[in-house]
Amino acid sequence: VSNAFVDTTISDEAAPGPEDTVTVTMTGPANVVEGDTTTEYTVTLSDPAPVGSIVTLAYSYTTASGDDITETTQAIIGADGVTATFTIDTVDDVYAEGDEVFRVSVSGIVDSDSNPIFEALDVSNAFVDTTISDETDPGPEDTVTVTMTGPANVVEGDTTTDYTVTLSDPAPVGSIVTLA
Repeated sequence: VSNAFVDTTISDEAAPGPEDTVTVTMTGPANVVEGDTTTEYTVTLSDPAPVGSIVTLAYSYTTASGDDITETTQAIIGADGVTATFTIDTVDDVYAEGDEVFRVSVSGIVDSDSNPIFEALDVSNAFVDTTISDETDPGPEDTVTVTMTGPANVVEGDTTTDYTVTLSDPAPVGSIVTLA
């Protein structure tokens, strides 16, 4: 028998249905101390992806800012095909800020060429809010040095030239320097 075969092309439907949707969830730390690395965040897929697939991450800020962390932008799907883990470094700054909150979330699952792996993703539960707390025992790196220069003498009744106050780290705009 010759020519006893047929080539058939399978095409995806125009609108993916529930059977085409991969659910993505994320767990991770609720808290981290400023200057520390978080414990692991874990992204879990309901269906396997090829090993080495890339989980793309996005950030939003409630009371923190992008200056408070070093954003990890990708995590790699491991040998099990369904999980990826990552950590986030926080920045130890000199400011007494109180608690700061950021959100990390999954924005996609792609291959090395940034092509989507799945037809549809449900990422509605693929986020974690983490609170950064100031350390309880500030170290020398948390100390701001203040210097002041100005005239050594002034004649009674005259106005001095300007005094200059210099900080080793910038203060927020509008900060008030109290003189004694």
